[in-house]
Amino acid sequence: MQKILPADILSPILAYMRIKGDHKVILESIPRDSETARFSILAYKPVFEVRYENGQLTKNGQAIEADPLDYLHELAVKKIIIQTCLLVVEPSALSAMI
Repeated sequence: MQKILPADILSPILAYMRIKGDHKVILESIPRDSETARFSILAYKPVFEVRYENGQLTKNGQAIEADPLDYLHELAVKKIIIQTCLLVVEPSALSAMI
């Protein structure tokens, strides 16, 4: 599911804080870079979990022999990384925030 909201309705941080559960993430652009600072993305209820800790890459606890960044790129190309997107905020609307 994807929903786009102007920033004057709800800030990305406030929306993130309202999401219930442990498995949630917020991806924020760098505001000082106007070319790449385009969106804030909140996601929850993951389809699976990918971790890279202590030099070991795992998917749902199972070891994977791959470069972590290459593996994430492969998932992104397959459009698997973010299955449930809650909020996308366009920076042009951020000026309306208090």
